[in-house]
Amino acid sequence: MEHFPSSLYLYINCCGAFTCFLSDKKGSSKVLPVLVKGKCVPLLLSALGAFPDEVDFVLAALFTLKGLLVDDTARSTMLEEDASQVVKVLLKKFQENEEVQTEAADVLCQLK
Repeated sequence: MEHFPSSLYLYINCCGAFTCFLSDKKGSSKVLPVLVKGKCVPLLLSALGAFPDEVDFVLAALFTLKGLLVDDTARSTMLEEDASQVVKVLLKKFQENEEVQTEAADVLCQLK
């Protein structure tokens, strides 16, 4: 993702793969440290700023962020990077989208 920051397609697909791995206990234990070390959180937050109107990506990124919140380092990074502000912008932007509202609220609740 770092090498192709303007590739929306890549971000959507990576988020889908990350979410699958993070939802599997065995996969999560192997993938989570790699994602955290690979600066997944700052990359996703940056991409949310670059593609704020792409609801498919927004949902995929929210699912991924939620999965990453089980890691203390990822959580700290999200707090340092002010992820809650990014998520609040998404809540406002997608007021009529129930899925975005639900996932964004979950992320905010878990960030506390």
